[in-house]
Amino acid sequence: MDRKLADAHDQMLELAEVLTQVLVKNVPGLDEALAEEASIFMAKNRGIFAAAFKNNAAALADLDKPEPHE
Repeated sequence: MDRKLADAHDQMLELAEVLTQVLVKNVPGLDEALAEEASIFMAKNRGIFAAAFKNNAAALADLDKPEPHE
């Protein structure tokens, strides 16, 4: 894996870790494992979620598209 991809992956994991902490703290009854899974999903799709949070909820439809295989 080249350096740029490794850095992007590390940033995604750092975001997922912070999201996990926020979700566990603020969503009653949410266990850490499920929060972590949701956080990784959100971090991997951060661009789509960012667009949705900027008054473009229709962007979430892109989550229904299959992921390309690497």
